[in-house]
Amino acid sequence: PPPPRPAMAAKTEEPKKGEYTLDFTELQPTAVKIAEHAVTSVLGGEVSAKMASWSGPPPTPLSPPPAIATKVYEAARVTTWSDKITEIALDELQKLSDNFKYAVSCIIVQKNGAGIATSGSAHWDTQTDACAQVVWKDNRTIICILTIMGIAI
Repeated sequence: PPPPRPAMAAKTEEPKKGEYTLDFTELQPTAVKIAEHAVTSVLGGEVSAKMASWSGPPPTPLSPPPAIATKVYEAARVTTWSDKITEIALDELQKLSDNFKYAVSCIIVQKNGAGIATSGSAHWDTQTDACAQVVWKDNRTIICILTIMGIAI
């Protein structure tokens, strides 16, 4: 087996493009910002920091989202919305660091009182790989769950 990677100390500032980053947990705050930006760019509204799943200080939005979530759930448009959200997230993630493979999952469901259960599993190096998740429910008809996984190369 390969030798274990050295543990990286947590940084207090965001990495700059081209800076060598080996630990995705260092990028989690930025990944959450990217997830929020991707969702609000397509669906509108805001994502509160308490809905974002990661450890660290609350993220600051990349850009101000629209003031109100105006989209209404339309089954015929869900695939387009989901594709656009994941495309925006991947485009922005690829600008962060070339040292990771990224996987993005977007679930959009109609908010109608029915429950939703999701599950995910990964076998990875807990020292360098991690995920960030945002749950967007700032709308009376739509719930969106965006999960970003960063896997060190």
